[in-house]
Amino acid sequence: MALFSSPNPHFFKIILHQTLTQRKLELPNKFVKNNGDSLLHNKATLCLPDGAIWKLQFKKSDAKICFLKGWPEFVQFYSIQPGHLLVFQLKSICCFNVLIFDTTATEIDYPMHQPPVLIPKSESEDEEESVRIVNEAVLKKRRRENHKERAASFSLRETKKMMRKNAKMNKKHRELTSDEDEEDLETNYSRRQSNYRESEGRVSPESMRPMNPRKMPQALTENQLAVKKRASWFKCRRKNPSFMVTMRPSYIQTGNYLSLPRKFGERYIKESMDMKLEVGDGRSWRVWCGVRWAFTRRRTELKGGWKRFVEDNELKEGDICVFELMNKNAVCFKVAIFRLPNAEE
Repeated sequence: MALFSSPNPHFFKIILHQTLTQRKLELPNKFVKNNGDSLLHNKATLCLPDGAIWKLQFKKSDAKICFLKGWPEFVQFYSIQPGHLLVFQLKSICCFNVLIFDTTATEIDYPMHQPPVLIPKSESEDEEESVRIVNEAVLKKRRRENHKERAASFSLRETKKMMRKNAKMNKKHRELTSDEDEEDLETNYSRRQSNYRESEGRVSPESMRPMNPRKMPQALTENQLAVKKRASWFKCRRKNPSFMVTMRPSYIQTGNYLSLPRKFGERYIKESMDMKLEVGDGRSWRVWCGVRWAFTRRRTELKGGWKRFVEDNELKEGDICVFELMNKNAVCFKVAIFRLPNAEE
């Protein structure tokens, strides 16, 4: 039986957590084998429905090809997260049309503002390749036509498969509300008025109150909002119990501890014990998870190794860490770090 080969072949990739931590995207082996003549150069062009054109660098190793330089910036700009699905259509030599679908099996709304020119960090001085994003003024009519053509290339079978996968992910969805908003009890209750009744030698009721009323939180900057949105999105899709914490000076500068959200600690940490913190690249640290009482409140803290974790991962104020409880018996947390961009960036 004769077979028909598409003149503009497609492939799709479901984005996993591992895909994001590796900071590269590997093309399917069969696609590379069948279309090797169209992958001759070391540079690739990605064309998006919003009119943006991205220049990425190929990395070739044996029979494998992957997007390398420029891929992390592409992921960050379009807020690509685990569970997203990307469809690539080979338009011409090393040139792809790209569609992005979120976990609801729906194409995303592409950013319309002028994207910045992103320059990837090179590992050697002679590597002067820069990634440029050219946002051309494309006519609305042509944008609609291109969108319809690319959307029509999706087969019904691929769409149903993607929807089933995302339905399973949403079924396992767990969310701990207000984890990140819980106040640091050490900040509010460690300072007490030393107001004693000399005649009775006991603490007055006034000494049990915080010295200062709770302050209204400052409005978040655009960068802080973007980082918190990405961290919250990531946390909500963890299959295991999880919580997120924004790094404060008391966690990374003046103190050697991290306070866990009260509700999470009461539910999952029953007693003090040794535990392990593990990041995406496989590195791990041993810390002490201590449970104690501060007046009438139960506190759960990571210490005895927390400072080393902060230093080794170069955590800064404003960074957000998402902790996922991987093993309730051995108490192992997998930690994802979402960094706040520098002011000059």
